[in-house]
Amino acid sequence: MKVVKTSLFLFCFTFFSCQSIVDCILKIEPQIVEKNLNNGIVSQLYEDYVAVTIVNAPDDNYYIKDFSIEGNLPPGITATPDGTKLYLDGRPTLAGTYDFNVTLILTDYDDETNNDNLCGNTISKPFQITIY
Repeated sequence: MKVVKTSLFLFCFTFFSCQSIVDCILKIEPQIVEKNLNNGIVSQLYEDYVAVTIVNAPDDNYYIKDFSIEGNLPPGITATPDGTKLYLDGRPTLAGTYDFNVTLILTDYDDETNNDNLCGNTISKPFQITIY
């Protein structure tokens, strides 16, 4: 059994980058910060954000590469990524409670080969905003 484990390790070490193996052993992965989004008022400026942290990351070189919203943001609210935050802002035009999922794809600033150093770079979480 020891020979099999050693052989598997050597195979992985040979055919995959050492950094990727270390990253996966350390479980470098993104997590959406748990929070309740602010409520808003029709026609008044709304501002909040969804933040991402990278667990076990050796540096802050990560950013949102892409995102999607499944469900409905309040009309008048838009989402804009910047670094490891997805900003939600605007002037809501219709009262109600809006449920949606935010899916984020992260990448590394230093990643010129498009090989993400994350062990799973896509995360999703449900959110809710109430507009009065």
